[in-house]
Amino acid sequence: MELNKGESVYLEGGAVYIKKSFGVFQGTMYITNNRVVFCKRSGLFNALLGPILMHLTKGKTIVFEIPLDKLSKIGIEKHGFAKKYVFHNSNGDFEYIQFNLNANKWIDAIKSAVQTNVPNIQISQIGELIEFKS
Repeated sequence: MELNKGESVYLEGGAVYIKKSFGVFQGTMYITNNRVVFCKRSGLFNALLGPILMHLTKGKTIVFEIPLDKLSKIGIEKHGFAKKYVFHNSNGDFEYIQFNLNANKWIDAIKSAVQTNVPNIQISQIGELIEFKS
């Protein structure tokens, strides 16, 4: 993933994108001072050895990005024995993500990036629902 001019990364690491219909993509999630981005890993080599290589390679193809000022809320839903995080934007669209490690660290990084970089934002949390309002 290429950074935009003046953009810096708060956090990056492995995650899984869960499509709204059928399928999942392994890849890399990025939290920057401007946006939340998920890039998938692709190719036959990844399909065969994805779980083995997931810590060695980064996703390169952007699947979705949400500008921090368009992020409206993050919710959590059960997904089998795990949880998936639902990222909603101000247009009403949403994306599902499962974090490979330490989901709380990801959520804290997102809240910090929004609070620092989006003027006049209010962040409220009720249980596992986080809302961003300007």
